[in-house]
Amino acid sequence: MQDAEIIEAIEKTLGRRPTSVERLTGGANNVVARANLAGEEVLAKVYFTHARDPRDRLGTEFNTLTFFWEHGVRCVPRPIAMNRDGHLGIYEFVRGEKLVAGRVGWEEVRQLADFLALVWAIRLKPGAEKLPAASEAHFSLGKYCEHVEARLARVEAALKEDAKGRTAFDLAREQIRPALAKVSRFVAGRAGEYGLDLDAELPLHLRALNPADHGFHNALRKSDGRLVFLDFEYAGWDQAAQMLANACLQPEVPLPPDFRKPFLREMLKRLPGDGLLMYRLRLLYPLLSLKWSLIMLNEFLPVSSQRRSFAGANAETRLAAQLEKAKKQLEASLQAAADRFFLDDLIDEFDSQPLPS
Repeated sequence: MQDAEIIEAIEKTLGRRPTSVERLTGGANNVVARANLAGEEVLAKVYFTHARDPRDRLGTEFNTLTFFWEHGVRCVPRPIAMNRDGHLGIYEFVRGEKLVAGRVGWEEVRQLADFLALVWAIRLKPGAEKLPAASEAHFSLGKYCEHVEARLARVEAALKEDAKGRTAFDLAREQIRPALAKVSRFVAGRAGEYGLDLDAELPLHLRALNPADHGFHNALRKSDGRLVFLDFEYAGWDQAAQMLANACLQPEVPLPPDFRKPFLREMLKRLPGDGLLMYRLRLLYPLLSLKWSLIMLNEFLPVSSQRRSFAGANAETRLAAQLEKAKKQLEASLQAAADRFFLDDLIDEFDSQPLPS
């Protein structure tokens, strides 16, 4: 997409013509630009669309941010306008620095916890019921198991006859598939120990509004140290266990390993009313960890390749990097399915606490 097309789309949406636009780098899915409107800066986001991906990314992000702002959440960009025909969303432009791996401290982790706890607190406010399910959300543990199995099958089918993706196919077939079998056995065995029915659906009042792609890779640090969280095109209703696990598993700018236990300890205290949350978290964590190894192979799939091209990302560099990340993530998922993991320590802590009188 050319700058002139972005300017025209903004003018049609706002009725004002930008004096300039500047394409922003770093995104791998959409075209994002800073636009100057007579001294006022806004962020214009043109969403990638594809016939094989029917998700309403524009509507999901804009409506989620609108709901957040209506209920006092201010650590996210303010939504301004959207143009369905142009696949365009216009938002407040936030000035800040990107967070980088290795430079995330407890203050940033605390702000993420505050954000997720606030979203949990407003989830039953008027208007929340109009928000969609999060992308790839499931409300029973068994459906998550089926989802990861289906995702692996799709990856194998897509890469089987693709010479460029042969290395990724071998990884999926020879290493990820047997690892998934091991993780699935772990989930089934622990569910039996915990007395959890894998097919039972989570009640509506225990479901969470999940930002979905939340993590420090999608945050900016303002000059006063406050974080602003970005990118809600996959957001919606989901399990709180999935929301918490993915906060720990996001790989690009990871939540530091030493902070994962205190972060989850804090979140389990701040998401009250569900005494089984920590057990569902223990089951979903290794399963979602393995799913991340498959997500990292998305670079080899046709739709993702087209999305990267649309956004102007360097495909070849990403392929090699994502393959190595997928291997490391696979190892992490097997560690999470071991008999003893840091989540077991948390369960012991909470189980040992006296019941409230």
